[in-house]
Amino acid sequence: MGCMSSRVVGKGKCPKCGRVGSVVLKEISGRVYVYFKHGRDWCYVGPLDRVNLSGLVVELSASPYHGITTKLGLAIKDLVYRLRRKLLRYVLIEILAIILIVMGIALTASIALAVLGMSGSLVMESSEEYLVRQGDVIIINPKSNNKLSTVEIRCQGCSFRVGDKKVLVKEPSPNCLLVTLCRLNKTYVNTDLFPSSSTTHIVVKTKESLVVLIESVKGNNSRVEIRMTTHSSDEVNLITSITVLLPGFLIVGLLVWVGVRLLRWARR
Repeated sequence: MGCMSSRVVGKGKCPKCGRVGSVVLKEISGRVYVYFKHGRDWCYVGPLDRVNLSGLVVELSASPYHGITTKLGLAIKDLVYRLRRKLLRYVLIEILAIILIVMGIALTASIALAVLGMSGSLVMESSEEYLVRQGDVIIINPKSNNKLSTVEIRCQGCSFRVGDKKVLVKEPSPNCLLVTLCRLNKTYVNTDLFPSSSTTHIVVKTKESLVVLIESVKGNNSRVEIRMTTHSSDEVNLITSITVLLPGFLIVGLLVWVGVRLLRWARR
C-alpha cells in the first residue's frame, strides 16, 4: 500500500448507514477516496471523482487531524471551488447588474441637470464702454432671430435719451447693419422724435434695435457702458438641449435595461 494521508473536510449524513459523521478524504497511492467516520466506525463511500461531495457535506471544517500532502490540498481547493462556483458566478452577475443600474441612475441625474442648465442659459452677446461727447449717437442691434434681449445702459458723467431705431433713424447706415454696437452720425437721426426724459441708467428688454443719444456730459472723461444679454426662449432651448443630449439618454436606457435583465436572471 502506498503512502496515505487524510483530512476531515466537514460533517454530513452518511449515505451508507444514515448516521451523522465526519467526512474524511484519504489519499492512497496518489488517488483520493471519501469515507465517513462515526467514532471508531468507518464507512467507505467511493473515489472523490465519483462522489457528489457537495450533497454529503453539511458543514465544512478546516481542522486536519493528520498531515496532508500537497496533492490532497489541491484536491480540497478544487472541491471548494466546485461547491461555490455557481453561487459566486450569480453573485458577480448580480453585482454587475446593480452597478449598471446605479450608473444609469447617476447619468440620468447628470443629464437632467444638464438639460435644466441649457434650457435656462443666458448668452452674453456684448459688453462695451465708450468715451462720449454731447450729441453722440450709438445704435444697439440685438443679435436676435426674434429672441428677447436685456440691454443695460449706464452713463458716467453724462445723461442720455434712448428710443426705437425704426422711429428715430432716417435711413440705414451701411456701417451699422451687421454689428451689435455702432456709433452713428447724428445727421442720420431724427433727434426731435426722442423721448423728452433723460436718464443716466436704464435696463430695457427688447427684440428691436435701439438708439442712444448722449444729451449732456460733464468733463472730458464721460463714458457710457452698454451690456447686452440675449435670452433664448425656454422652449427652443429645451428642444435643443434634448436633441444634443439624446445619445446620453440612449446610453442610460441601455445601461438600465441590461442591468435589470441581468438582475432578474441572477435572482431566478
